Amino acid sequence: MFRLIYKKYLRKIIYFIYNISVKEKKVIKCFNNYRLILDLNEHTSWHYYFTRSESEEEKFIKKNIKAKSNSIDVGANLGFYTLLFASLSPVGNIFAFEPSTKNYNKLIDNINLNQKKNNIHPYKIGLSNYEGSQNLIDTSDINEGGYYLDNPKSIFFEGGGGAGEYFRKGCHQKRR
Repeated sequence: MFRLIYKKYLRKIIYFIYNISVKEKKVIKCFNNYRLILDLNEHTSWHYYFTRSESEEEKFIKKNIKAKSNSIDVGANLGFYTLLFASLSPVGNIFAFEPSTKNYNKLIDNINLNQKKNNIHPYKIGLSNYEGSQNLIDTSDINEGGYYLDNPKSIFFEGGGGAGEYFRKGCHQKRR
């Protein structure tokens, strides 16, 4: 019982202490052979900075990606998996798709930080299994960097372990 309560509130306590003690919320953290600019006001960045442990997805990727492998990162967000692919596959091509302007800009900043430009091909667009477009709704008021689609028939899922896997129908970002 104590463990459940401890886990539930530990993140909130650490976040509160961090917010009152540190003014600058953007930090750079190293992950093996690449670095990420993390904005600790955002849940995903906060997770990567404070509670990161190697996920099953990372173990799978490290075991299976070879130097000449080509990779696709759909819903690339700030580029954690894009840069992991690039670090493991310096000869292969990495295609990163991110429909959100805000997250796409973070992706570009992280690619530039790591000077990995030759084999990473970023695209500011979403992917789908059918032709069409959807509105991408910003949820910054509750989850900075988070988005969802406005079509209730669409499937939008961010995978466990911070994998940023998106399964959805429709995905162009429309300006409002």
